Parts: sequence; C-alpha cells; structure tokens
Amino acid sequence: MNKLSYILFSILCVSACGPDLSPDKYLVKSIVLNTYEEYDFQYAGGKLIGIEGTDSIRLSYTYYKDSVSIKHTKTGRLFQTTRLTYSGGVLAKVKVKWLFDKIWYKDSISFTYSGSNPNSFTYKKNNYQLAIQGENVTSIKKGVLGIGGTYAITYDPITNPFKSVYWLDQFLMPSGFTTALQLKSISRYFSKNNISTVSATILGITELEKYSYIYLHGILPKSISVNVESGKTKYENVVFIFDIQYANKSASGF
Repeated sequence: MNKLSYILFSILCVSACGPDLSPDKYLVKSIVLNTYEEYDFQYAGGKLIGIEGTDSIRLSYTYYKDSVSIKHTKTGRLFQTTRLTYSGGVLAKVKVKWLFDKIWYKDSISFTYSGSNPNSFTYKKNNYQLAIQGENVTSIKKGVLGIGGTYAITYDPITNPFKSVYWLDQFLMPSGFTTALQLKSISRYFSKNNISTVSATILGITELEKYSYIYLHGILPKSISVNVESGKTKYENVVFIFDIQYANKSASGF
C-alpha cells in the first residue's frame, strides 16, 4: 500500500470506527443534578439494580413477575419505598410509602390505557387525561374538560434516555405528610423524545418552560437547562441536569 492509499485508508477508518450513533446501544452511567450531587447507575442482568448518590441516598431495585420494588435509603436507613405494578406489560400503578416525623404515610397513582398508550391516570381521586402523539405525551388535562388545569408539551427529535426508567425524577414527590404530583416526570417516563417546551395553564395563569440540551454525538443529552416564563417573571438557563455520562450496553453486560 503506497503512502497516499494509507492516508486515505486511515481517514476512512477514523470515520467508520467512531462512536456508534445508535442511542439504543447506550445506557445512563451517571448524572449530576443541579444540586451538584452525582448519582451512579448500577446494572446487572440487563436491568437497573441501583442508583447511588454522593448525598448517601441509594435506590435499590428488586424485580418480581409483575412488579418492581424500590427501596430508598440514606446512610443505610430506609425512608421511602416505591412499588411499580404492571398489568399486561404496562405500568398500572405506582405506590409510595415514606417516613415523615416518625410516621409512615402512603399515596398512589393509577393509570388506564388505550392499547399500549396511557390515556388517563387517577391521583387523590382526581382524574387526568393524557394525549399521545408520535409516542410522546403531548397534553395532560386535569378533569374531563381540563377545567382544573392543562399542560401542553412539545418534544425534539432526539431519543429520551429516561423513557421507562423510574429514578429520582419520580411521579409523586413526598413533601411532609403528603405528595406533590410531578407531571413532567410522567411525561418523561412515557415519551420517546426529549421535552422541548411545557406550557401550563392553571386558573388562567400560564407558565412556559423551554428546555435546551447539549448533545453528545448529536444523539444523547449531555446536559439540560430550562428557561421559565411566568407572567412578567423570567428565569433563564436554570440547570436541570449538569452532566450525564453514558456506557455502551454491550460493555455493561446487556
């Protein structure tokens, strides 16, 4: 092989031997949240089995035939449990139980489906309607007519690495003796792509969130920021996730 041919061969090899540009071949290895805490994701047998944080919080996953149990501990002490229950291969119910002021409280959220897509859920006896388009949750309305509030969500074309992954971004966030409903968490869990905008209208007041991403190889979100507009108040470049690291599934026992 002459020198020119060798150079051309080397260029072609670098182009062809770069990173595999299929997002399905990667999994989340670690994240750094806006709190500066880092969480490592641990896998075994093709499943997420643990998330370990620098804040001493650990999520431990145990898999059963039709459910997943998640234990939340801090410095080894249990402070919350989460149970994901499945029916026909889809998520039917999420139950949380948490410790507050030495008393255990519990709450839950239940989903109904049209085919394989969720179309509604019930939380604290309130019904929420979901609309799905192109494998993404595009709207959530509280009540049949959306009188209690409406949420419109748009997405970019890039694959969401947290689809069907139940992690620290949970549906029901314990707060004191009750829980706070996290609608964006629900949208992320059920949607194929990454959220671009969320427009929330509650009691005539509209709040707009615009998400921006730095992408790794154009296929994997590396960091996530958001701009928030609520009335005359604006918050720009608020960090949601500082950094996401990935690992190749084939090198991680998948």
